[in-house]
Amino acid sequence: MAGIVANKEQYAALRSLAAVPISVDDLETLLDASLNKTAIRQNQELANKLSELIRACLDPKRFPWVIEAREATDEEIAAAKLATTVVTAISAVQAGRRGDESKALEGKVKEILIAADYVEVKRRPGGIKQIAHFPDPGSFMRQCPFGGHNADFVIRLKDGRVLALECKASNSEVNGFKRLNKEVVVDARDWHQEFGKSSVVASAALRGVFKPANVASAQEQDVFIFWWHSMESLADFLTTATPNSRR
Repeated sequence: MAGIVANKEQYAALRSLAAVPISVDDLETLLDASLNKTAIRQNQELANKLSELIRACLDPKRFPWVIEAREATDEEIAAAKLATTVVTAISAVQAGRRGDESKALEGKVKEILIAADYVEVKRRPGGIKQIAHFPDPGSFMRQCPFGGHNADFVIRLKDGRVLALECKASNSEVNGFKRLNKEVVVDARDWHQEFGKSSVVASAALRGVFKPANVASAQEQDVFIFWWHSMESLADFLTTATPNSRR
């Protein structure tokens, strides 16, 4: 089991044996543990739990012989291999598309920042742990540890506040809930507790499919939203957030 988890392709295929493919994050949530080769090799109980969970989630249409406790026919094995290959490939394409869309979002945000005369600076060694570590007004850092979480962009607005911005892409409402409500909202809450709402503007740049109610819920928890199809709103925000006019 440790060897399978250590192999990216095999681990993806393992998670695709379920009737609905299970993501790495969902597996770790269900097992309440981080899954990697070392953790499993050192913990037989964790390896057993992972095996039992995969077995319980097996697709009964692809693997009827397991459910029926009998030998599989050659035709059943061939069909299961083909179906699992297709499922694994689709999951990989979807993950890759989300990654490409997130990168496009990050590129657009950087483009807007440069156009607004913001300057990129190097990340601070050890990350930003206190207000004294904030970058100078009119500058930004990328992929920076900010408090207890990472932020795609830590932008020091010209009015002195920090705009902590994360770029999230989603191809389904379920994935959108995870990306926005279970990741960004949690980060925003911790940032506000650590640095104060008056010092940090928590935000997300979104692209793809997000349920309107989930977006509204994030906004109600003080997360500001910028949409891929309307990124001029970010440019407008940067222009307006000046020392003489807080927004």
